[in-house]
Amino acid sequence: MSDIFSQIDSDLRKDKVLNFFKKYAVIIAVLLALIIMIFVGYFLIDNIKRNQYETSIIEYLNATSKTDPIEIIEGLNNIESSYETLISGYASINIAKTLIEQGKLIEAQEKLIEIFNNNNNDKLIIDISKYFYIMLKIDDITQKEIDDIVNDEAIKESSLKYLFMELKGIKALLEKNEDAAEKIFNEIFANVDSQSEIYIRAKKFIDIIN
Repeated sequence: MSDIFSQIDSDLRKDKVLNFFKKYAVIIAVLLALIIMIFVGYFLIDNIKRNQYETSIIEYLNATSKTDPIEIIEGLNNIESSYETLISGYASINIAKTLIEQGKLIEAQEKLIEIFNNNNNDKLIIDISKYFYIMLKIDDITQKEIDDIVNDEAIKESSLKYLFMELKGIKALLEKNEDAAEKIFNEIFANVDSQSEIYIRAKKFIDIIN
């Protein structure tokens, strides 16, 4: 009988973790979109000054200002295939983001794999694509598969370090490895700004575990 109640408790905890993660997944995606916008803004200003990538910048702005997802993707595809600049990487990420918003998750995953396997892309672009891919696959990806995509050494050097750690902690919880999850969330809790969203989420995950 105790085994039955233990299983019920474990299932309820898993549901709680998934519901919490899904609740904040949109917020995380928005934050990443803001990161992209900041870097794009810097890139655009820098390149406008140089005046040599003006055409790609104008096309990028025109594509991302459209409301029809098909037109957005068409415009971004043109930029992605026509320019060997950092702007093409941002175009690729936005294509994946648009596919996600349309609910085309398989196509989005394929696009993200394509992005992070392209060594010509900027490191930040590669890290963002890996993060989105793991986030989309969090329910069925294994810890080993996560490690294959982004190992501990790569995480330490990434500007998305704590976001990657958070995903690994969530996966550990889903796999009922609470000790590993608690260790990860405690490390996040101890090292990030107490006013940040990831700090608040880490505290909530620790509360779920305990």
